[in-house]
Amino acid sequence: MSRERNLAKIAESTFSKLDKVHSEIFTMTYGAIVTTLVEDLDNVDEVNAQLDKMGHNIGERLVDELLAKTGLNPQPDMRYVMEIVTRVGFRIYLGITPTLSNWNADSTTVTLSFRDSALSDWVELPHTLDDLSYFQLVCGVIRGALEMLGMKVKCTITADKLKGAQTTDILVELQEVMQAKFYN
Repeated sequence: MSRERNLAKIAESTFSKLDKVHSEIFTMTYGAIVTTLVEDLDNVDEVNAQLDKMGHNIGERLVDELLAKTGLNPQPDMRYVMEIVTRVGFRIYLGITPTLSNWNADSTTVTLSFRDSALSDWVELPHTLDDLSYFQLVCGVIRGALEMLGMKVKCTITADKLKGAQTTDILVELQEVMQAKFYN
């Protein structure tokens, strides 16, 4: 348990030193983007794909800026990377901090749980959008961030608070360790 405490201390120390983005601005902008995509695209699957693509680009930028501002050394260790990306990057740039749980024995699978999230506060999905994955952007952010650090992951939304669950949960599974883009 001391490793988790050490990672949490590193994350908290790093977070306290950095400028923060106003999450309210991001939240309102995100809601407007989702609304525009729903209105402009033919189907919900296309909206989900666009949200994922946008999130991927945000994730790449998030890691690039996070490493530049903090001086942290990226490590090919999923547990370390997830702690830093979620406790620092998500908190600074997205205004949300998930709980990490259900790590498997070799630390290649984890669940991110969002109990309260400014991203989805005040959002209600009509029944016509039951297939919309409002948090798909977050899946893209995770994928983009970890790819920059040399980890190809699969992200799956396993529970959605906007669809009646207690939390929004994202299962993250390491698929492959690659060359980190950050070093290229």
